[in-house]
Formats: sequence, C-alpha cells, structure tokens
Amino acid sequence: MANRTDTYKDAAAEYATILEQLHLESRFVLTHYLSGLAVECMLLAYKFRRDPHFDPNHRLAVLAKDAGFFDFVSQGSRDELRAALHILVERWDNAHRYRSQSALRTFLAQRALDRRVSGDRLKYSSRLMVNAAVWIVAEGNIRWPRN
Repeated sequence: MANRTDTYKDAAAEYATILEQLHLESRFVLTHYLSGLAVECMLLAYKFRRDPHFDPNHRLAVLAKDAGFFDFVSQGSRDELRAALHILVERWDNAHRYRSQSALRTFLAQRALDRRVSGDRLKYSSRLMVNAAVWIVAEGNIRWPRN
C-alpha cells in the first residue's frame, strides 16, 4: 500500500493529466476545481514529508510555505512558481465543487479577475488554471526528493 505522500503525489499527477481534456470539453467549473485540487495534492505530498499534521483549510499559499515547496524548486523557477501559484490562489476555491458556470462567473467578477478579458471569460480563466496547475504538478514531480 502506498504511503500518504505517494498517494497525494500520484493523485496530483492523475488530476493534472485530465485537465486539458476538461478544458477542451468546456467543462470550465470542473477545470477550475480540479486544477486547484491537483496542486493541493502535490503540496500536501510535500508537506506530509515534513509534517503529518493535516490543515483542512485548503489555503494553497500557506500550504506551499508549510510544505517547503519553494525549497525544492530551482532558484530560476521560483518566480515562475510564484506566478503560477498566484493564479491558482486568486482563482481557486474549494467551494468550486458546488458551483455552476453562472456562479463561477460571479465568483470571478466579484474578485475582479475577468476585467479586460474579451471573449469567453470562463474559458480564459480555465486556460490560466490549467497551465498553472500542470506546470506546478510537473515541477513537483521533477523535484520530488528521491530517498
């Protein structure tokens, strides 16, 4: 049986592999939710290597810090990681699992994340989420400590 860290890391990788397909199918609410969940799983994998205490608050920025995730990423990639994580922190909420497309539009509008976007705002936001999540999960897998 896989240990907790491997379970989270494997879940992150599995979720990341289906994000592009969900986006192409215009399943934007699921894309938003699963993007955040994939990254949360990767960060939890790193965190549980350091500390087995579970924080149920779903705060990605706090989790990245608690996990020491930046410690495992090369100095040159840290700015990219911060930018990708910022996209997810702005746009992800664990409550997306309960939202409709209309409710997600409202969420993005309330956070002023859809200003200056022409065209389908959900599609635009979904693309940002997919790119950020796939990059973070891939970087997490590449940097996974081998011991």
